[in-house]
Amino acid sequence: MARENGLQKSLFALLAEAHPEAIVTLQYQYRMNKDIMTISNTLIYDNKLKCASKSVAQRQLDLPHFQQALDSIHGGASCTKQSCWIEQILDPSRKVVFLDTDKMSATEERIMETVVNKAEASIVLQLAEALLLAGVPEERLAVISVYRSQLRLISQSLRGRPGVEIATIDKYQGRDKECVLVSLVRSNETGKTGELLRDWRRINVAFTRAKSKIIIIGSSTTLSTTALFGIFLELMRTNNWIYQLHLGAENEHTIQPPPSPREKRNREHKTHSPAEAILKNRPILRDVYNSSSL
Repeated sequence: MARENGLQKSLFALLAEAHPEAIVTLQYQYRMNKDIMTISNTLIYDNKLKCASKSVAQRQLDLPHFQQALDSIHGGASCTKQSCWIEQILDPSRKVVFLDTDKMSATEERIMETVVNKAEASIVLQLAEALLLAGVPEERLAVISVYRSQLRLISQSLRGRPGVEIATIDKYQGRDKECVLVSLVRSNETGKTGELLRDWRRINVAFTRAKSKIIIIGSSTTLSTTALFGIFLELMRTNNWIYQLHLGAENEHTIQPPPSPREKRNREHKTHSPAEAILKNRPILRDVYNSSSL
């Protein structure tokens, strides 16, 4: 509808086209480390973007409880620590990771007019919980996707983590987090990516919200059918930033997220016996009850 009425361009874009002499190109940025900045530099800024300082360029995700998190997620897990994909992905030295789902059973699903990818949602849940267990505060972690239906699916899994921000790319303009997980969703035999993944201003926003680490999840085969994602994937290969997930990876860890605040209240309420409710705030009656129980 907006496109039909001539609103496909923002007011800022129209002003920039009308008065190019008034535009000053951003050169120094204070948000992203060098690896994350390289994505935007390659796709959008023609390598003109620079880190404002050495500390910004070398920024790295702090995981103070990394080993404890690994011990926790491997209780009853079918994978071993020696070959654990979560351990390799969480490695703080890996600041940009593209998780390729091509070898998994991770085909998108259509529900009415919406598109979801349950395998990607499972991967996001496991990574999010592992990051939180490793010491990333909830308020410093975000999950982003172009599809609201995918975010609703992920929100259900992470309902016990109210501090984790789960939002569309459009809502994340101008904001940032230490670590960002991006679910691209589209994975099909015909290579259809949809209109949303062709909007590179929108995709650039998604890829530049992270300060220390970004994990992008998607199908390289499907995404490579678009020209700019082809460039993106080549950048990932050149820098050895692609991690190929194997078949069944989403089922190797049995990670149980904490209950939501409402679920927690309900569980606590159910643990109280009728006697506890009667004896509450009645110390004399409680003494009599305890004496009769001896």
